[in-house]
Amino acid sequence: MSAPVPRQNLRGTIDPSRGRPPHDDRPQPAVRTQERGDVVVLEPLGQLDRDGVEHLRDAAAALTDRPILIDLNSCVLTDPHALADLANDRDDRVDSCFVSRRTTCRLLLDRAGIMLRFAVFHQLEDALQARTFANDGYGLGWRRDP
Repeated sequence: MSAPVPRQNLRGTIDPSRGRPPHDDRPQPAVRTQERGDVVVLEPLGQLDRDGVEHLRDAAAALTDRPILIDLNSCVLTDPHALADLANDRDDRVDSCFVSRRTTCRLLLDRAGIMLRFAVFHQLEDALQARTFANDGYGLGWRRDP
C-alpha cells in the first residue's frame, strides 16, 4: 500500500499580491525588424497578445508602402483576433503575408480569418521565393485570389 500524499497547507501559502511586478514593470514585447530585398520582415518575439500586436501594429504603420512579411515562428500567438485586426488595417494594395511552421498557430490564423485574405507560408524562405517567382511572372506570389 502506498503512503498517503500530504495535503498542501492552503492557508497563506500563495499571496497573489506579492511577487508580481506592477503592470508598468512588465517587459515590453519586442519586434525584430530586418530587410530582405524590398521586403520588410517583422518578427514578434515572446507572447503575442493584445499588447504585442499593438507593438507589431506600430512597426507596420511605419511601413505603409513596403511589402511586409510577418514571421510568427519566434512568438506564441495568444490572441489571433488582435492579429486579425492588424491584418485588416493593412492596405490591400500593399503586399503582406504571414509565416508560421506550427500547426496550432496556423489553425488560429485560419479561425481568425487571416488565411482567407493573406498567404501563410511555413518558412521565411518559401515566402520570399514565392514573391521572387511572382515578380518574374511565375505563380501567384502572396496573392490569395487567382
